[in-house]
Amino acid sequence: MRPGERNKSGIGLAEILVATAMAAAIGVPILSNLAMSVQETAVSEDYMFAQCLAERYLAETLLIPLDEIAKRIPLTIEIKGVEPVDTPRTDPFPAYRANLVGPESFRGVLSVNTLAKELYQYRVIITWPVKPGSPEMRHLVLMRLRTPSDLGMRVRHKDDPDLHIKLLKEN
Repeated sequence: MRPGERNKSGIGLAEILVATAMAAAIGVPILSNLAMSVQETAVSEDYMFAQCLAERYLAETLLIPLDEIAKRIPLTIEIKGVEPVDTPRTDPFPAYRANLVGPESFRGVLSVNTLAKELYQYRVIITWPVKPGSPEMRHLVLMRLRTPSDLGMRVRHKDDPDLHIKLLKEN
């Protein structure tokens, strides 16, 4: 090549800068959407785990005969995250064991109260931090109503702000 001649087969600085700008313009939104998707997946997994934990404690408590529960109302059981299978239970009832694996930061309360004569409310509230170490908390509430086996329940909620529950004695 002679002095002063340009190499026509190479890529110039201007082309490299244009290609980099185009890649950035396309890549930044894609990476942003990917990061948002990962965050939403983590939040969804937290809610699924909280639901599983709440269902587990609710199922264990619903296995206890209603006459035993009625003697202890109001009943409150603290939920301290995930316990290893061989951990001694501190709640007042023996229960089956489930091998749940998850973050220890999940906490909650299971309560059983009387709403009306022979109508019992079982409620589980699970809380966990939005991010590890964060003071902001997420919450999940799960509730079930229970009556003695000889009672039925009719629930009406049509255009009324109040929920009306009628207990029906079965013959």
